[in-house]
Amino acid sequence: MDGFRIPLGEWAETVIDFLGDAPGGLFDAIATILAAVYEGLDSVLSTPPFWVIVLVFAALRGGEPGLRPVSPPLRDKVGGMSEQPDPSATLVRLRGSIDNIDAALIHMLAERFKATQQVGVLKAEHGMPPSDPAREEQQIARLRRLAAEADLDPEFAEKWFNFVVAEVIRHHTAAAEGA
Repeated sequence: MDGFRIPLGEWAETVIDFLGDAPGGLFDAIATILAAVYEGLDSVLSTPPFWVIVLVFAALRGGEPGLRPVSPPLRDKVGGMSEQPDPSATLVRLRGSIDNIDAALIHMLAERFKATQQVGVLKAEHGMPPSDPAREEQQIARLRRLAAEADLDPEFAEKWFNFVVAEVIRHHTAAAEGA
């Protein structure tokens, strides 16, 4: 898989086809994230980011190889729960969906840290400070707004962001010290 590449146009068509039939909300958020992550790429996506996307879509579609199968697909359940005679089966299905989403989140977080580590190296090479309080304030305001729009507690979003930023600053400080 290391040499696998997919033309950006072909990838974009696949994403558009998938999202075109999907309900809004989470799918819109993922499309926005993907657009931000891949903005500026000319023609190809390399394997690691591509597989992050596969994991996200697998989680939402109900499972793919390597992920826990979820039946019926999560995206078919948006807007309400179907009636199932066995609450245990419903619990297993819901937990499977949660596990898939957790896996996708971990892979996306790993990609985020790869990008922030590059920022840390750049800052270290040019004598820039490890933290940027003005940017952090802008990001907090932005994430609080996004959280509110997504019906997620803005306080939780801010706590999550502060936790991640603390780790990023630790990495940037280590890069500046040559560790």
